Amino acid sequence: MSLKKTVTLLIKDERGSALILAISLVVFLSILALGYGVFAATEFQMGVNDYAQWQASYLAEAGINRIIYELRERSLQDCEYLKNIGANHYRFDDNPLTGNYENLTITDNSTGKKIGDVEIELYRNQVNIVIIARGTYSVTKTKKVIEAIIRNGQDDPDSPLKDYIITGWREY
Repeated sequence: MSLKKTVTLLIKDERGSALILAISLVVFLSILALGYGVFAATEFQMGVNDYAQWQASYLAEAGINRIIYELRERSLQDCEYLKNIGANHYRFDDNPLTGNYENLTITDNSTGKKIGDVEIELYRNQVNIVIIARGTYSVTKTKKVIEAIIRNGQDDPDSPLKDYIITGWREY
């Protein structure tokens, strides 16, 4: 059989070419859909991680605000929620009656479910009060630490924070 006859027979016999084209198209679209699915799953996980970081940051910031609230009303020595654990080193205790150090627990008021914990430590020197709050988002166990440096506007650093300035803020 000559080459010309073979080529002519192949061109005339087109049975199955549509099937090959359809299978090729399905494979191409499947690869495209799989790639999009992986991309969407990655974006979703990034969103979950960002949300958890924000929640942990908000928890730590709530801890800073809670200590400032307590210290606006009372001095360090008079604040029942702050336990002296060393030279000018205090730790927040959400339930001072138990004798155990309990972190500040944040719950959702509408559902009553626990959102997270905040562990708060406080250091005082001659001029500043350094508050370190570690927020932990319960769902993912994501942690965020905020360190705030506060200067009391009063002459006495142990007096309540009636006038205060936040001189430093660091998140890590």
